[in-house]
Amino acid sequence: MVNTFYVSLMVVVFGILLNALAGLAFAKLSFSGKNALFVMVVFSFMIPFEAISIPLYGVLRDLGWLNIYKAMIIPGIANGLVVSIFPLQKYYVKGLSGTGIKG
Repeated sequence: MVNTFYVSLMVVVFGILLNALAGLAFAKLSFSGKNALFVMVVFSFMIPFEAISIPLYGVLRDLGWLNIYKAMIIPGIANGLVVSIFPLQKYYVKGLSGTGIKG
């Protein structure tokens, strides 16, 4: 129970932090490849986690990350990035228009 709470807490805390920063970057910053990268994020909605779970195991095995916390935390954060970047980017485009942050 403690292990589940720890992994869930780490995924949620770091996921919210990274999602908020990535959404703000897509909404307000201008950098080369921004549109192509955002399209890749949106298209990654179509890839189910079950399709990448076996190759992911191979990557984690090659990194030597089996049976440690970061093997659950980092893929969990990456899986959650896809779901939250798009809505946060749309929120920042509409919600921060009067803050003076220029993009």
